Amino acid sequence: MEYGVACDITVGGPGLPGEIEAAAAAAEAAGLASWWAVGDREQIGGGHDAVLGLQCAARATGSIRLGLSGDILSVRGPALRAKQVATLDWFAGGRLEYGLDLGEVPLALDGAPGGDTLGTTSEYLAAMRALWSQRRASHQGDRVAFSGAIALPRPVGGGPGIHVRHGGEDVLRLLAREADGWLGWLLTPADLPGALALLARTLGDAGRDQGEVRRTWFVPEQEIGPARELLTRDPSIRVDELVAVYGDLPSPERLRALAGA
Repeated sequence: MEYGVACDITVGGPGLPGEIEAAAAAAEAAGLASWWAVGDREQIGGGHDAVLGLQCAARATGSIRLGLSGDILSVRGPALRAKQVATLDWFAGGRLEYGLDLGEVPLALDGAPGGDTLGTTSEYLAAMRALWSQRRASHQGDRVAFSGAIALPRPVGGGPGIHVRHGGEDVLRLLAREADGWLGWLLTPADLPGALALLARTLGDAGRDQGEVRRTWFVPEQEIGPARELLTRDPSIRVDELVAVYGDLPSPERLRALAGA
């Protein structure tokens, strides 16, 4: 099992880019597998742009995977987001993981309740994949349409891995159709086995191989010890990566402690 880090960067001065670079370099040197930005939902109360923060991390590293953990894609412009994600992946040499949050859209982001979040996300993602992979991209849908679009740069390898945060059966059905990974965002140890069982059933119903979907469990930094113990004690609980979520930018010392260095 691998270990990673996610951090919510809400404060900082002129030296913050260098501090992000130093922390990301320390995480990579300590052997951590991934560096994630928190999602749109977590940044409502303030925080630095996730893509720009990950660009700092990309500059200072060469192998650690970089992740957006919770884009609420239905409230974004898919063409612009496709270019931002592709550019970040290109700068990072193909190391980007793209995580989607399909939960109820907060009023602070959308301004109105309701809406077909799953349908909108599915169509926007299809449009983005066309822009990432086609020389002259075309997409015809109910919400977005274009033909002959040239979008550069393209991400390395045709596009980043797509991950979806855990949710209800409708969310997991979309995951089974379209995603490469499952994100257990801040699930408690008591809820984790049931969530993984539901994921396994949904993948089975869709005819999807269980091994094709990566399972990443995010827990608060202070709960990383008990989470490790649970997974060690019960190897039947399959988690590919355990990620510690920090409420700030962790120091190199804290990152080395997380990795057990």
